[in-house]
Amino acid sequence: MRAYASGFREAARRIRLLAWIVPLVVGVFLVASLVPQSRSFVITVETGGLSLVVTKSALSNWLFPQAHVCLRREANLESAPASGIAECDSRAYEVRKASDLNVAWTPGTELRITRGGETASLRIEIRPGEAPPTTASFLQGEPATPVEIPLPVGSFIVVKGGDWPDNGPLGFYGFAVLGSKPSPGSRSHLISGRYEIRETLFLRSNPIAVAGSSFFAGDQVSVVSAQGSKPLPVEGFIDVAENQRNRGFGVIVHAVATKGRMMVERSGAETAYITSRWFERAANDPIIIGAAVLLGLLMSVVELFTRLRSIG
Repeated sequence: MRAYASGFREAARRIRLLAWIVPLVVGVFLVASLVPQSRSFVITVETGGLSLVVTKSALSNWLFPQAHVCLRREANLESAPASGIAECDSRAYEVRKASDLNVAWTPGTELRITRGGETASLRIEIRPGEAPPTTASFLQGEPATPVEIPLPVGSFIVVKGGDWPDNGPLGFYGFAVLGSKPSPGSRSHLISGRYEIRETLFLRSNPIAVAGSSFFAGDQVSVVSAQGSKPLPVEGFIDVAENQRNRGFGVIVHAVATKGRMMVERSGAETAYITSRWFERAANDPIIIGAAVLLGLLMSVVELFTRLRSIG
């Protein structure tokens, strides 16, 4: 009888010890799960404007089945025949009609892409920068003749509104600013869009969506460092907008930025910095929710053993 009582007490001691260790392990797992191993932003917008600084040429190779290349002249002509392209005054630009235009942007090239209206052309402007000129190759004339020319600063590529829907996606890698603050006469503002923050948590291989929302029209969006506003590189592509009205163009951006955040500048409001928070991870991860429930049950067991011991 004495041996039986001793064995019972030993078993109870082990159970009590286990009842403390298991909640401790679960608690450590919960705390570790609230610290993301990686974070990425997925941004989908329709916009009238995109500012881009290319940093990887291999991921920024663009193909246009039909386009016009407007080469900036060194000096304006006093007069010249009309080019037929409203965006390019033939006195200031040499206009070439191009088929199968291929452009692999030189790293460091600064671009401004705009489109404002359902029938408007897509316009790609080469902005002043320190990068050497990008070379464009295309077919010109009848019969089609291969041509290679440098694209100097101030030049444009114009894709007419009727040709734009047939164009394939234009991929890029670099620093991007989506939209612009509304200003008189400008149509390069962000029209609509949304974002999603995805994170890979402790001991998980697949990322989960922990936060997301929509943008307001006129927002200006970029991905920056966690401290300050240093731009971070993103990968994405330009395509025909999902919106049936097709007023601008679509941009989808994916940015892996574990120590980054999204910066949203809005007229009449302070700049907003958006990132995920611990309670959003806790609310959106079923494993964390399950572990929290298990921890609650285990703590109830610990409390029960504590009371029984005090009674005994």
